[in-house]
Amino acid sequence: MFDISKPVIKKDHYEKVNGSAIYIADMNKADLLHGKFLRSIKAKAKILEIKLPDLPAGYCIVDYKDVPGVNRVAIIVNDQPIYAEEQVNYIGEAILMVVGPDTSVIDRILKEIIVVYEEEDPIFDIEHAKEYACSYSFQKGDINNAFAASAKIVEETFVTGYQEHVYIEPNGILAEYKDGKISVYGSMQCPYYVKGAIKQAMGLPEDQVQIVQTTTGGAFGGKEDYPSVLGAQVAVAAYKADY
Repeated sequence: MFDISKPVIKKDHYEKVNGSAIYIADMNKADLLHGKFLRSIKAKAKILEIKLPDLPAGYCIVDYKDVPGVNRVAIIVNDQPIYAEEQVNYIGEAILMVVGPDTSVIDRILKEIIVVYEEEDPIFDIEHAKEYACSYSFQKGDINNAFAASAKIVEETFVTGYQEHVYIEPNGILAEYKDGKISVYGSMQCPYYVKGAIKQAMGLPEDQVQIVQTTTGGAFGGKEDYPSVLGAQVAVAAYKADY
């Protein structure tokens, strides 16, 4: 039997406390390429045109046309594009990624890209939403009778602000495509979610997708779904760069 009154030292306690832990930002593979996103500045709009500058040798643009599988992030339902297609649905949505060896050159390229939008009416609150991705219902007993027999019914609506989980490292992803196999390393808490998303994005069988959870500096739910988005985006970039 195990005595639950005795403290247990976490497996990664010492390496995190003494500073020897290797996080995703500490990993540096040979000939590493970097990628930065061009993200939407509109809440809802059609993309009429994207004007790209001439690219230096060794740099490339990655967008939805480069996705070898399905351009949807496999999370709950297939409703979120890996890269935006003909429209954007929120500020910050990834339209494309610029990939290359020098981040300063990438920054210059991003500043020279022009996106022509046709703005549409956005929806900013759930009360005006016209559709939803999924729903959950919980019920026990006769709800109508319970309300009818209640001495008093109190109804309130509560709204909270956005919360960040304040883990000790941000989300990070590194991908390598070699011999038809994609390997993705990252700070995540649900590696099998990421595997499912990348399988669909890359159109690869189970044994050609490797997911490695690197040392994770906290998550608390904040790294449950977003690594699937980043993982799919970076996997496609590695595939295009044949890296």
